[in-house]
Amino acid sequence: MLWRGHRIKGAGLGVAVLAFASGCEPRGWGQPQLLTTVESGGTGSVRLVIDDLGNAVAVWEEVRDNGKETTIRARRFRVDRGWLAPETVGRVCAGCDVPRLGGDAAGDALAVWNAIESGSEHLVFSLSLAGSGWSVPEAVPGLAPSVAYDLAMAADGHALLVTLGAARADALQAVFVQDFARNRGWDRPQPLATILPGRMGSVPTVSLNDSGQAVVVWAEARPEGRRPMGFLRATRFAPGIGWTEAEEINGPSFFFEAAQPGIDSLGNVFVVGSEVGPPDSVVMSRRSPPGAPWEPAEVLEPSTDGRPGLSVGPEGQALVSLPARDHRLWIKLFRPGTGWQVSRPMSAGFLEGFDGHVGPAGVAAVVWTAREGSHRLWARRYEPTKGWTPTGHPVDRDDPPRLPCPPDQLDLHEFPAERIRVDRLGNAIAIWAEKDCDASTVWANRFQAADP
Repeated sequence: MLWRGHRIKGAGLGVAVLAFASGCEPRGWGQPQLLTTVESGGTGSVRLVIDDLGNAVAVWEEVRDNGKETTIRARRFRVDRGWLAPETVGRVCAGCDVPRLGGDAAGDALAVWNAIESGSEHLVFSLSLAGSGWSVPEAVPGLAPSVAYDLAMAADGHALLVTLGAARADALQAVFVQDFARNRGWDRPQPLATILPGRMGSVPTVSLNDSGQAVVVWAEARPEGRRPMGFLRATRFAPGIGWTEAEEINGPSFFFEAAQPGIDSLGNVFVVGSEVGPPDSVVMSRRSPPGAPWEPAEVLEPSTDGRPGLSVGPEGQALVSLPARDHRLWIKLFRPGTGWQVSRPMSAGFLEGFDGHVGPAGVAAVVWTAREGSHRLWARRYEPTKGWTPTGHPVDRDDPPRLPCPPDQLDLHEFPAERIRVDRLGNAIAIWAEKDCDASTVWANRFQAADP
């Protein structure tokens, strides 16, 4: 979370609707744009999707009344018009879990979140078609409540929702998958695998390419003596073939941070996760060509200090973000034909949060929050023909550091705070949440890849 003060009392949403004319931005990062202000409460859990042309949808939570009331809000970005007016995605609820967001090539967006309303807990969804608002939230059919879920969406609007729930009437857990399409809605949930007896499952994660190929990965742990033993399991999908039988792709270990899968346009699968000690935590990778067995595990980083991030581009480039023991952000790139490149540091100061993304043309970008003299939000870009920009660029506002808040004004809710996405032309959008003594806010900034 980015904790800095900006004294925005009374700012309101109107200041975020700025005049925007296509082709008027010079190359590089623009000026930060205010997306929302919450005077009493918090903002966070930001999510972002972008299409090939650079149009985007941002979604976040607004929390009020000391966390007792949550609303899911959104704004659209149009390349020719800038940020449009704010919209409400979800009803006000007593508790809403972090939303998942998917987007397609037509500019449609699908949001799924876990809501607690009138004492009932259930997964709900809302669909926004380009040029129209968000649909009235509805319960995802055929699912029991689940706080462990993930969503992926392809360019044609096909989406997959994976959840962890009860396997029928017995006490075992199972991983389920559920298909969504605009023209028919949701299919019934399909069990992918049962968590093995004596084990507990973690949050399943899913990646889907535009050819309909997919991979789902999750961790399982079982008690063994004084320490649990962890295992990673995965299953893959190919059209006309279906889902493979779930298999262990790593383990046993002490524990696995939630592993991240990725899949390129040809069906090459990547899985990256943090294998937690003792004696040290390491970042490991598994790869599998389409229809082939898993290749041997590779250690990408021998010592890490948190959960890594993974983004896989359609053309096979992969970006792994590594929070290292030296409290800096390190980046490791995979290039088809040459494999994993040498890790390189991105940040200079004390790392607090990060995100990275590989776009369709192989252009990548990372954004991170760090104390480098003062709290700042930084970004760097990678182009296949030029490499990384030499230094990080501050993308937030150049304000003085926040003064200490009085004890009765401290916010107790912390959220993931930064996201970045890259389009086919190499443009990028970063969004982030901020908090000071008076208000919580969500901001955005855009990188223009080419001169007008």
